[in-house]
Amino acid sequence: VSWIRRRDFHILTSGRTVYTNDDRFQIQHSEGSDEWTLIIRYVQTRDGGTYDCNVASGRGIIAHFFNLNILVPQAFILGAKEYHVQQGTVISLVCIIENSPRQTAQYLYWYHNNQMVNYGSGISVHTEPGIHTHSRLTIPLAGPQHAENINNLLVSIGNYTCKAANTQPATVQVYVSDGK
Repeated sequence: VSWIRRRDFHILTSGRTVYTNDDRFQIQHSEGSDEWTLIIRYVQTRDGGTYDCNVASGRGIIAHFFNLNILVPQAFILGAKEYHVQQGTVISLVCIIENSPRQTAQYLYWYHNNQMVNYGSGISVHTEPGIHTHSRLTIPLAGPQHAENINNLLVSIGNYTCKAANTQPATVQVYVSDGK
C-alpha cells in the first residue's frame, strides 16, 4: 500500500516506510489488518488536496482517491467595521467563530485596544461553543473609558477584538459620543 500526494505526486509512504522529511506524516497499520491509515499531525492549510492510496493486487494496482478539505477557523464581529453609540447606552458586540473545534471556544478572549477586557464593573461575556461558536460582549453603560479620547474630540474611539486559538482575530472600531 502506498500513499501519494496528488498536487506534486510525492510518494509519502510505501508499506511501512515513510518517504518524506516532514515528520508530521506517519503510517498506521496493525499486523494482519487490511487498513493502512495515513496520519498527518498538526494539519496546515497547505495539506489540503487529493491523496491517492494505491494497493498492489494480483490484478494490478487499485487506486482510491481521498480529498482532504482543511477548515480554517475564522472570526468575525457581526455588523459593520464601525460601531457608534452614545455615552450611557449599551455596547453589545457579537463575535462568531466558524469552523472551530469545541476546545477552541474555551480560549476565546475579548480585547480593548490590545488589552484583555476585564469582565468586572458590569461588563459581561457569554460564549456558546460549537461549530459556529458565538460570544457576546456586553457593556451596560458606554463611557469614554470604553474607547480612547482622540485629540479631545467629542467622540472617543476604541478597538475591540475577539481572538480564539488558531483563529485570525476580528476587530471592530467603537465610537462613543457624548451626545452633544
